[in-house]
Amino acid sequence: MPSNNYGRNTPRAAKDELVRLGSASIDPLLSLLNGLLDDPESPHFASGREAEGARAWGTSGEYIDHPEELEITWRLINDFCDIVGRLKAIEAVPSLLRIIEARPITGLEHITGETLALERIGKPALPIVLDRLLSAAREESLMMQAPDTSPLGQARLSELVKFERRLGIVLSLIGDQSIVPALEGIADFHQAPRASAYARNVIEKVKLVKD
Repeated sequence: MPSNNYGRNTPRAAKDELVRLGSASIDPLLSLLNGLLDDPESPHFASGREAEGARAWGTSGEYIDHPEELEITWRLINDFCDIVGRLKAIEAVPSLLRIIEARPITGLEHITGETLALERIGKPALPIVLDRLLSAAREESLMMQAPDTSPLGQARLSELVKFERRLGIVLSLIGDQSIVPALEGIADFHQAPRASAYARNVIEKVKLVKD
């Protein structure tokens, strides 16, 4: 498990050095990244600001303004995405998909760190992304067949649809013609209406690029 204390950000020079190291840096980076994702409830503070972080998160009983400025988990995740994207690390695709699923709603979903990293990795990532979209479509189909109207069930459906939409964004960004047959299969999967709609949208965008 990585430490909860990090530098305030990862300087460009440090990221450049990790990229220069190439494949040797991938496994340690993914270990750190997956550690962050495996323990989402634990805050991560900048080095030297642990006491402020403790106050901000209520462990000392004091109140502090703007505690979100001290918690840097998503900044770290974005740094990792930048590095593995520049390395075109196919090994990072499963972790990048975990980030896609975990990231809170944002108005700029097509330019998040993980979507840009997957765009950089490009065509080698497509089989994994398509497989996840198909799995999500199957889950959506099951949920449509036996609707769960409880708050928990509706929340899960909302998260699933968000994930499907974001996978569609990634596929559109990569935009390779080879994905059209697989997408057509998902588009015809009418038991999963959201996944079907996202697949049709990607097909239109990919064909538009070709034309």
